[in-house]
Amino acid sequence: MNRILIFIPLILITALPAFSQSAEEDLDEIRHWFREVNENISLCRKVEYTDIKVHKDTNPDHYSMEAEKIYRLAEANMIKFIKDQQLVKVILDFNGDREDLTSEYYFKNGNLFFVDKTKTVYHKPKWDEDFSESEKSIAKDRFYIKNNRLIRWINPKGNSVGRTDQSFDQQEAMILNDYKLYTRIE
Repeated sequence: MNRILIFIPLILITALPAFSQSAEEDLDEIRHWFREVNENISLCRKVEYTDIKVHKDTNPDHYSMEAEKIYRLAEANMIKFIKDQQLVKVILDFNGDREDLTSEYYFKNGNLFFVDKTKTVYHKPKWDEDFSESEKSIAKDRFYIKNNRLIRWINPKGNSVGRTDQSFDQQEAMILNDYKLYTRIE
């Protein structure tokens, strides 16, 4: 029994670097795909959709969870980039009363692998006579996806958010819901 208790930690200690190395390899591969998509974006067919209907009250069964989080959403626009009949990138621009969100979804062989979100919060409403576009705060989140699972989330402070954080699963669910909705819009 004591031998088993000694061997279990040893096995875990030797397996941890292999798991860590595999995760880093996955992240490096995702970063490579990200660069590849953006370097070749000019070779893609660009399809634009203006004022898409993703509001919860428009269709309560199929709505964008990220759009719901924008304060007084006024408009949502989408651009799809397609190469060789394959979707490689989707950009969503959500424009609200005091907030804007740009979400970029990246695909390889039809599979989502990365999401880049930039949220802008203006210090005054856009309709205010003293509104200044330069008075704002910007937060950027990056999400690394493998096999429809969130494997790494980098928050606006540049920190990795772990799976033990309760918002991790919420972010994963939102991304998986929303990208499926966006890919169906034609």
